[in-house]
Amino acid sequence: MKKTIGIILSLLIIVGVVGCGPKEGKKDSSVDKSTTLQGDVLDFSKKLDINITAWYPKVLSEDDEIIKFIENKFNVNIKYELLPGAEYDKTISMRVAADNLPTYMRLKQAAVYANLRDDGYIVNISEYADKYGFDNIKKYLSNPALETEKEADGFYKMPGKIGPALHGMYIRKDWLDKLGLEIPKTYDDLYTVLKAFADNDLDGQDVAPLTMNGLFYLRRSVPAFTGVNEWGKVDGKWTSEQMVPEYKDFLRTMNKFYEEDLLDKEVFTLNRAQAFEKIALGKAGLIYSNDGFFNTIRKQLLDVNPNAEIVPITPWIKGPKGSLRPTGIGYYGYGVLSNKIPEETKVRMLAILDYLFTEEGSNLIWNGIEGIHYNVVDGKKVFVDETRERDFFGIQYHRFAQFVDYSKAYTLLKDPLLIKNAEDAMKEENGCIDYTSSFTSPVAQPIKQLITDIANKWTVNFITGEADIDDEKQWEQYMKEMKKAGYDTYIDELTKFMAERGK
Repeated sequence: MKKTIGIILSLLIIVGVVGCGPKEGKKDSSVDKSTTLQGDVLDFSKKLDINITAWYPKVLSEDDEIIKFIENKFNVNIKYELLPGAEYDKTISMRVAADNLPTYMRLKQAAVYANLRDDGYIVNISEYADKYGFDNIKKYLSNPALETEKEADGFYKMPGKIGPALHGMYIRKDWLDKLGLEIPKTYDDLYTVLKAFADNDLDGQDVAPLTMNGLFYLRRSVPAFTGVNEWGKVDGKWTSEQMVPEYKDFLRTMNKFYEEDLLDKEVFTLNRAQAFEKIALGKAGLIYSNDGFFNTIRKQLLDVNPNAEIVPITPWIKGPKGSLRPTGIGYYGYGVLSNKIPEETKVRMLAILDYLFTEEGSNLIWNGIEGIHYNVVDGKKVFVDETRERDFFGIQYHRFAQFVDYSKAYTLLKDPLLIKNAEDAMKEENGCIDYTSSFTSPVAQPIKQLITDIANKWTVNFITGEADIDDEKQWEQYMKEMKKAGYDTYIDELTKFMAERGK
């Protein structure tokens, strides 16, 4: 009970600010050595319950044929729960407190993962893969790109492979055409385009030309100004993108857009649906999002205005550092397996995951079931829209893919516009990689959210004009607040962590 109370107090603090102080020592989360390959755990004749939890803004259908197929193949009852992202970490925290973790769950916060690992709530997947011969899992985890995700004794998480980060800037091409303008290539071009959108208000909606849902997407522009994506090395030293002098150029640009009503005044409070609606109704002409939502954005726009046209801006708009786009190591989020369940349930869950790496399993989560999700016509798969929409939510993969490898999404793109955006994102010279997504430490954990909140507060204030980016005293005050919150200590911990991993 003492451990449970400790972790819930950690997790219920704002995401990322987790348990301080010494641990009581890692609980044993290794393979049960008394269980053998000849034992009952690999005998699938006994039906088991599998509870899976992840985040997504929709709910899986009770008629989901992919779930039914896996249930029949592995003799399990699957409860696959999708929760809204905003509630996700709090829900997981409550379940930890109640000692009621799901069989398998997806995480996105390194600090949450670290607490679960250190307190023995999750198993060492590498040991289980070795013990029970899950060769597909072993092969997947052997990728050198995952070295920064690995613990000294193996993997306690299964990183989800997403491939290139396909963020996008989507612009009303029909507006450009009517105004005789080209796709913007630089931020000076972008200012000219946004100004023309605002002055002409082509759909008569009192347009605020540039919109998106939140600061996260606005900061996708930062690498083109700083050469840093979130965290990176400048002159051989690790730093935050929000602490380098070039960050001021980004802030000045966005402040200019904001002051001239070119940047939506509601950008910091909008949710995704509200931002999409502004594009659909002609209240904005440019939105930052990602390619997974492009078809949704376009469909909503065309439902309102069938003559409209929206396209990705490629290449990425050029800043002082070039056309740099934010990318990562190609993995996002990770699945963890509960250590609080019977051995046979752990092994059954891993058997499912191992199967999803096979050719048959991959076809299942990418294409579905022949005769239900697609038919083969003249040797080619032709998708059935109704069942694909129901079970795949209209995207390229089933939600099970997020636990293994869903990096093929960009290879299945059929829209030439998205293909062009993907090709631009995959150019080595355009990618600005954040290698630090797995970083966490007992010392750094309580600091990260503090410095993140301070940096974001000042970023918003500088953009909205509440603070003056050209007032050196205010910039120095921002620096002092970051230092006081432990920024230098965080950098020391990050430097040590990354050096141990060859970065």
